[in-house]
Amino acid sequence: MVPMANVFVEIYADRIEVVSPGDLPRGLTLADLGHKSVQWNALIANLLHRIGLIEKAGTGIRRIREDVRAQGCAGPEFEAGSFFTATFRPNPDVWAKVGEHAGTPDTDRVTDQVTDQVTDQVTDQVTGEVRLLRAISGEMTQLQMQQALGLTRSGHFRAMHLRPTLETGLIEMTVPDKPWSRNQRHRLTPVGREYLRRTQEP
Repeated sequence: MVPMANVFVEIYADRIEVVSPGDLPRGLTLADLGHKSVQWNALIANLLHRIGLIEKAGTGIRRIREDVRAQGCAGPEFEAGSFFTATFRPNPDVWAKVGEHAGTPDTDRVTDQVTDQVTDQVTDQVTGEVRLLRAISGEMTQLQMQQALGLTRSGHFRAMHLRPTLETGLIEMTVPDKPWSRNQRHRLTPVGREYLRRTQEP
């Protein structure tokens, strides 16, 4: 996964997708999930295990599958690539009862409920990131990006747009070891380009 990256929870009428920037660790495939564990940092993992903060490695996916089955839902679906995505679908019986209770099609009812539950904070963050990604052309200075978004306050731009997008690994500095260099520029990462492509899909 991408260090310091945000995990996105995307809620649709018929499913929930949990999306994390980055691919699976080297040596791990989708078929291995729930059967094999590859640690990103063995020292940290062993320390957390010894002090009782995590269980034996490799149990997470298996427990997710067991809990999903216990709720009568279809097994989770996993996809890997520039993003790792876990998709969860509702219990078919519960899904049908929701539609019957509403007296309207299932999709319309669940969509309305989800829309009401999405918080302003999450919406603002995602919107800000997408706006910045769309504004970037090649390599740009902070001022150029800020002007492209029509923003006048540098502090607001850094806090609400630049910093979150850097932390998620969607953009990168051209001079990462000197953040305040006058030669500093910013550009989309491969993860950022893929994320932007996903947001533009119908």
